[in-house]
Amino acid sequence: MAAAAVEEKGFRPGVVSVVQSFGDRANFHPHLHALLSRGGWTACGEWIPLPYVDEAAAEKLFRHKVLALLRRRGLLSQERIELLLSWRRSGFSVHNRVYVPAGDTTSPRRPRARGSTRWSSWPASWCRSRTQGAI
Repeated sequence: MAAAAVEEKGFRPGVVSVVQSFGDRANFHPHLHALLSRGGWTACGEWIPLPYVDEAAAEKLFRHKVLALLRRRGLLSQERIELLLSWRRSGFSVHNRVYVPAGDTTSPRRPRARGSTRWSSWPASWCRSRTQGAI
């Protein structure tokens, strides 16, 4: 999603992601949590900050990118995609209301251990470098 907001080829955001296989009630509910930087690095190592992105717009873009990826890989038919898009709730979630400025080490809004911060969902494979294969 960050790469979609910047036209810079080779743009790489900072990402930490975790796959979780269960929900709040210990039921099978595979999903991904991720923390992302609000900006990224160019291939030359220059930092490019991103402007604020509206959660609803980010969620729609995220959903579109995931469904398109699954379609391209032959894992989801166009008919199934249309069915998923017709649902009242998309099944995708983006949360970007917690912001910690660069260099801030004392902010009470700084993410704490043990899940005190809600993370945004993001597929980690989007952040892999095509040349290096690393995040």
